[in-house]
Amino acid sequence: MSNVEHYLFGHVSIKEEYNLYRYQKEVKDILKNNNQKTAFLVGGTGLYIDSVVYNYHLKENQKDVSNLQNLSIKKLQKIIGDNLNKLNESDRNNPHRLIRFIQKGEQHLERGEELKHLYLIYYDDFGNIEENIRRRVKEMFEKGLLEENEKLKEYNLNGTIGYQEFEDYFKGKIDLDGVEHNIYTNTRKYAKRQITWFKRNENAIWVKNYKTAKKNVKNFCNLRC
Repeated sequence: MSNVEHYLFGHVSIKEEYNLYRYQKEVKDILKNNNQKTAFLVGGTGLYIDSVVYNYHLKENQKDVSNLQNLSIKKLQKIIGDNLNKLNESDRNNPHRLIRFIQKGEQHLERGEELKHLYLIYYDDFGNIEENIRRRVKEMFEKGLLEENEKLKEYNLNGTIGYQEFEDYFKGKIDLDGVEHNIYTNTRKYAKRQITWFKRNENAIWVKNYKTAKKNVKNFCNLRC
């Protein structure tokens, strides 16, 4: 980080609401003010990345549905509200059908002019990804994840992996081993959803190592930068 200028990193208080509309606007402002530089947009949430790259037309009050997979059935039903009556009884209790219903209503996102870009996706063998997740979760605990959650209990972080799993711990329903297992399981599921999302992008280039990524970036810059 000392060699490369970073933006939108640790810049929002946990007390603030943050959503897709605000993220897209802030990224656009940064790109506009640094139009002589080549930006690297890095992250794992496909909707946020695509909102910038494909210049989605967003409304300020549009619901952010990027994190629906982590919500309980009751919370999904609450988002749908009175429209829940439009679903049959089976679908009302099916999280996948509920999520699909919400997305159909909120994510008919019209694209604007696509930004000039190179879309790289780093993908390793999923077995290695699972090991990396397991190791990362252990490191999070070693670096104070429990203590952090104890300080943040008063905030509503349900639906956020690494925080939602502590709810049952603080209620005395599970121990820390159970919390660690649940974080690993939910992160693993999230990784699989990320892969599914990115597979929809026909123009994406999948790379397995730094050397291949560097080669693609160099070719892109020689042609377009």
